[in-house]
Amino acid sequence: MPAAVASSRPQPSHSQPGQTTAPDKQSRQIKLVAWVGTQPPGYRVSWMPKGWVAQGSTPYVLVMALPNAKDKNPDSFIGKLVVMLQFRDASAPPADWASQPVNGRPGQFDVQGDTQILTFQIADGQRVVVQAAVGISG
Repeated sequence: MPAAVASSRPQPSHSQPGQTTAPDKQSRQIKLVAWVGTQPPGYRVSWMPKGWVAQGSTPYVLVMALPNAKDKNPDSFIGKLVVMLQFRDASAPPADWASQPVNGRPGQFDVQGDTQILTFQIADGQRVVVQAAVGISG
């Protein structure tokens, strides 16, 4: 079971070589609070964005959003925080992604368009992918 911990820390984009922008740290921070309530199937959640709710989960995806989000469909990921468990045979992210270890395990980070992507390995070697909009805030 992956431990889902949500965080938004924009890094320079590696999808457009030579173009780096410093993010506005104030507008990009999401405060985390301890998870309370029933654990979503397939996940062990310790922290979540303050004021956010779990919109839905399956053993392969956990979707969190603001409670007043217009889009209540948990199969739609735009403007939401999404944690996914990759299939075991999925390939690793491209080598040019930035190294971003998570809890001492290998991880990579990239920004593609308006989406931040963090992928990292969990104890059994499987990969977890976290996606969030670049301008996501809470």
